[in-house]
Amino acid sequence: MRTVKTQIVFPEDLLQELDHVVKERQRSDFVVEAVQEKLQRLRLEKSLEAVGGLWKDRSDMKTDAQVRKYLKQIRGADTRRQNRLQKSWRNG
Repeated sequence: MRTVKTQIVFPEDLLQELDHVVKERQRSDFVVEAVQEKLQRLRLEKSLEAVGGLWKDRSDMKTDAQVRKYLKQIRGADTRRQNRLQKSWRNG
């Protein structure tokens, strides 16, 4: 991936703390990773907002217990499918 040099302005105390925690010459890597994590959280929040209330019209998903039961069922189906696939891979 191509990289580009840029200038970022930090509060002095934050930069001092960063330099205290991060090894010498690894500041850029640390900041890039932190920005990636923040962007990922923002994308997740946006996705959650987009699907918020998606099941509001489902009569079978009104309580936490009903949602937990549904999730347990679909997770169990995933586990059973994964076990079948692993078995076929071993025998295949």
